[in-house]
Amino acid sequence: MVIEVMQRGGGSTETKLKQLQSLFSGQADWRLEVVYATADGAPLETITPHDIRTALGEARRLSDDAPRSALMMAWASLEAIGRRLEPTLAARSLSTGSLIDLLISTGHLPQTESALLFRLSSTRNAVAHGQLDLTPAPADVRRLVDLGERLVA
Repeated sequence: MVIEVMQRGGGSTETKLKQLQSLFSGQADWRLEVVYATADGAPLETITPHDIRTALGEARRLSDDAPRSALMMAWASLEAIGRRLEPTLAARSLSTGSLIDLLISTGHLPQTESALLFRLSSTRNAVAHGQLDLTPAPADVRRLVDLGERLVA
């Protein structure tokens, strides 16, 4: 079985579907399943610098006693910062990797921060999806908060 995830609409979707179907015609032991995904939804609102600073302050205060919670708040703040800095490119929800790439490729963050950001994004994703035995280092969370504070200044 092959599962293809597609978005509805547009001629290119129908063309791709016909191409895939032709690949599987005559293949009795193969099956094509198409799943139609919805768009990510409406664009997200731009958050004020004051609200971002408030969230970053909460993350800093939580970093020693609740580093997982602090990481989630700091990462949400970083995404809000990305939407403020690049409203056209970050209007919708971004994956953690896309957010890092956006902030570095547009020059908002130096390439030297990428290792920390990718490591923390991996931890953030694992925690967000239920791997609650992972705990980021409080110092790493504070570094993320520092980066956010520099960007929102």
